[in-house]
Amino acid sequence: MTRQRSIAPTVRPPGIGGPSAPLLPTCRPPALGQKKASSGVHTAPRKRKRDNTLVHEGARVGDNRFELIRPLGDGGMGKVWLARHLGLQRQVALKVLHRRVHAQDDLRRRFEREAVAIGRLRHEGIVDALDFGELSDGRKFLAMEYVEGETLDAIAKRLRRLPWRDALRVGVQVADALACAHEHGVIHRDLKPDNLIVEGGDVASGRTRILDLGLARVENAVGLSGISDHNIAMGTPSYSAPEQLLGQPTDTRADVYGLGAVLYRLITGQPPYSGASFEEVAEKMHRGDLAAPKKVFADPSRPKALDALLMRCLARDPDARPGSAIALGDALRAIETPTVLPWRRYAVGAFLVSIGVGAGVSAAILLGG
Repeated sequence: MTRQRSIAPTVRPPGIGGPSAPLLPTCRPPALGQKKASSGVHTAPRKRKRDNTLVHEGARVGDNRFELIRPLGDGGMGKVWLARHLGLQRQVALKVLHRRVHAQDDLRRRFEREAVAIGRLRHEGIVDALDFGELSDGRKFLAMEYVEGETLDAIAKRLRRLPWRDALRVGVQVADALACAHEHGVIHRDLKPDNLIVEGGDVASGRTRILDLGLARVENAVGLSGISDHNIAMGTPSYSAPEQLLGQPTDTRADVYGLGAVLYRLITGQPPYSGASFEEVAEKMHRGDLAAPKKVFADPSRPKALDALLMRCLARDPDARPGSAIALGDALRAIETPTVLPWRRYAVGAFLVSIGVGAGVSAAILLGG
């Protein structure tokens, strides 16, 4: 079994943990394949030994804290492994940067920003960060809570679409998780079915949780304020807010749009906008070619208020959307259970409060202080 050597000195990762946080190596071993000065004598090439920084099944990485079990997925930023934390004796998801990503400053720092973002948050709807560090070749890794389940993308492809009540349940849970993130200065900016996992793979009973914060914007992150968003904050076109695709400033309402797009996909069976290229999607969005949910998939039992709320979430003008994840979550709850209104959020003194939910649904309640 390959072992990774310990390297000193060490420093703490940015933004995660306190005095007991894991330490990161700061030194680097010699570059792979580095040649010595030629002596002018030609010799047969020696077979290169397997580098202990390579990740493979059974390898131990992170100062021997983690043993890799099997790959879970491979994305543009890095490869995710199922691993065992040998000290805690628990399974984790270990995300390791690709070498080509590690070589690019913007992308490497974006990964650090993801670690900071997850490390700030403690919510049942967001996976926990457990450790952040480096391999001996300098590549970063992020150890996260391992969640057994199925992504919404896989579920939606398997079922084509979800019953609207199940989609509502997903929406309420994700809106609550986003509200927590926004409260801590984290904007996701890349919500999509593939970044959401359902515990146990059953939408009707399992909790939906946010998996990936790779495009998150983190306010007041020490040491990360200089990260450029140029060309790395695009997100996934079919689920990204118009202002984000245009490179304009974004705020929490970009996540409101993203969640609206996810729910639209779950209910209708297709994303709000689709196309063979980024340009095609952007052109459809610019023209406003958004079909109402009932035009894509009609369900007589689905409340009209739900369709209207989704159209509000997907408005091109951020000011026309629900103003926050809290407001969106409350609106979804009012549709899910019309007799139970989110009075607690408005209980200040004794006021008559009118709460509008989409089109055709409103309620007035008297709140006592």
